[in-house]
Amino acid sequence: MVRSCSHWKLIDPISKWRHAEPVVHGRHIGSSSLPLACADGFSDSQLMFLSASLKAMRLRCFVLSALSLWIGFLAATLPSVAATDFLIDVNDTGDGLPSSTVTSIAQTPDGYLWIGTYNGLARFDGERFVTYDSVETPELSHARIQGLYVDAGGTLWINTFRGGLTSYRNGRFHREWKDHERLFDLHTTLAHSTSNEVFFVMQFGDVLHGVRNQDGLVWKVIPSPGGSRPLLQCADPLGRLWFTSRDGRVLLFHRGEFREFSVEGFPTDRRATAISADQAGNIYFGFEGAIVRWDGTRAETISPSGPEAVSPQWIIPTRRGDLWVLDGDRFRKLLNGEWVDEVQEWRGRLGYASGRAMGVHEDRASGLWMNHYGNGLFHITPDGRYERFTTSEGLPGDRLNAWFQSREGNIWVGVDRGGLVRMRERRFHVVGQS
Repeated sequence: MVRSCSHWKLIDPISKWRHAEPVVHGRHIGSSSLPLACADGFSDSQLMFLSASLKAMRLRCFVLSALSLWIGFLAATLPSVAATDFLIDVNDTGDGLPSSTVTSIAQTPDGYLWIGTYNGLARFDGERFVTYDSVETPELSHARIQGLYVDAGGTLWINTFRGGLTSYRNGRFHREWKDHERLFDLHTTLAHSTSNEVFFVMQFGDVLHGVRNQDGLVWKVIPSPGGSRPLLQCADPLGRLWFTSRDGRVLLFHRGEFREFSVEGFPTDRRATAISADQAGNIYFGFEGAIVRWDGTRAETISPSGPEAVSPQWIIPTRRGDLWVLDGDRFRKLLNGEWVDEVQEWRGRLGYASGRAMGVHEDRASGLWMNHYGNGLFHITPDGRYERFTTSEGLPGDRLNAWFQSREGNIWVGVDRGGLVRMRERRFHVVGQS
């Protein structure tokens, strides 16, 4: 069963009954008593029956009126759900989901949604779930799903609890990469793919490269530089992978190898903290004290000059040309070397939580979304409004593991111990009460 947020409308039962008052020869008899002697053709027994009926009607009206007042009292005292631009539906274990903790969401070319959970994988057609676990589907090495990805060729990739990989293509599962023998809670993340190649980044920064031939995939591991423990930051439009190392260096993975990256204009004595790329190929580097843009030829500092220190955690370029920066507890927009906007109400609410990275996504309408493990869902609309969704707006929890936009345009969110949420854009809005 799908639970939906909805609006209640209380109807006054008394007014409903007043419209149904019985009429005897053109006279309403619900609001006045009738004399027992009546020359309108009714016998005493008929009048006594009518009188008893009216008493019963008044009693029902009294009970319904009291019920209406009680419902109104409950509506005034129970927590309310704030009106938003979205209708929120929730699916949980009672609806067929294998676990109430959803970790990842993806959609394959055939239109099915795939849901990763703490207790198996589920395929969803919009009406029902078909579940797969490691017992009935031994190609899944573990029931706990860490991540789901769809590559450029339409293959679904399933990352399991100990870092293993399983593929799903043409209706068949296939074990692609083995689990780690000792460690667990490992992420193997799809970073880039083409029609015949896939590049995954493993938990400690090594790159797993697969090349497809007529017999399947041939795998090769390219280890990261010793001791660097690089953290993947982004893949650019050319398929180059950008990392920051544990000691604050910029590392580039390209053409099968890692190398340290530095160009003229880089701060030489500052740690790198963030890297991102836009669709035009510009690369943005966050350092302790500066933000630098590199266009492939030259690097320039684009952060404001002055005494205010900057140390970006996230740099987020959008398709429409905006550049948002999470710096400490502040989320601000940068334009032409100046801060031009700040979301004051979100201050201190974004960033890492419980060791988990915040998810950042841009929808097809150029809206910006951030799913946070603890503070709910944040949204900058295409027209520049700021929205935040929590349990107050109808979410079943505020610890969000995953965000996804389906081809139909719906927003899907995976909640820790809250199930799978679908957010549909509201087509009609209530503008007044009757």
